[in-house]
Amino acid sequence: MGKLFAILAAICNSVIGVFSNQLYALGMSSISIAFFRCSIALAIIAILGINRNFRNKLFNVNMKQLLQYALLAFLGIFIMYSFEILSIKFIPVALVSFLLYSSGIITIILSCIFLKEKLNLKKFLSIIFVFLGIFIMFISNLTEKGNSVGILMALLAGTGYSLFLFLMKKFNLESSMKTLFYLFLFGSIYLSIPLLIYDKDSINISINCMPYLIALSIIPTIGGFYCTNKALSLIDAGKVQLFEMTEPFFASVLGYSILGQVITIYDLIAGILIMLGLLIIDIDKIKVLIK
Repeated sequence: MGKLFAILAAICNSVIGVFSNQLYALGMSSISIAFFRCSIALAIIAILGINRNFRNKLFNVNMKQLLQYALLAFLGIFIMYSFEILSIKFIPVALVSFLLYSSGIITIILSCIFLKEKLNLKKFLSIIFVFLGIFIMFISNLTEKGNSVGILMALLAGTGYSLFLFLMKKFNLESSMKTLFYLFLFGSIYLSIPLLIYDKDSINISINCMPYLIALSIIPTIGGFYCTNKALSLIDAGKVQLFEMTEPFFASVLGYSILGQVITIYDLIAGILIMLGLLIIDIDKIKVLIK
């Protein structure tokens, strides 16, 4: 079940590039997209959890937990959102997804060292196949708009996300509306600072932007975070990172069908290798199913 939530998170996150490109076309900046994406998600969570039971849970928090939420929001929202959305402006969506999840090796290494997760043969082979697939996707897209700034931004976003996954598992925080509320609360605070300093004019947004911002807030922000947190509560952090590495494949499909970004034969081969990597990690269950 944890693997299913991880794949659902990848599907949710794959639409980020599509909605962000539409908002860029409407004149929004990267920092304003990141801020409104997070703050609208915070408002939705607050409205959905307005009942007394949620309020009681919300205030049942100590200083240690608040500091943990603040650190997680800095890495998983401020760092990831800011740099991911900025990188989409410079390089193709599929390439952003590759660079974002290529940093997942950090999660796997840290999980094996500090969380004592086992790096067995199946996980090792899965890592090889998945990274080989994403590497091919990287090479095939590098000649198109291979902007060094965009690549650096995507790598920074991936590093923040990988550290977020590792610490989320280490802190053992519950996957709940309460966790989402505090992540989005601190994330909105962090993102408001550069918005107010560098981009005050973007506070007044066009009504035409709202459908895309709401979709961006509900699908990848609330949906993606919830599925990721749920997956982390059920399976290893390294395994969650592996399954979420399917996002470049889904992003390539959306990039082609909606944005007109062409999927090459190399992207197709890369997608097949990624799927093979995911099948390897579940080979025992597949054998039982076949029997």
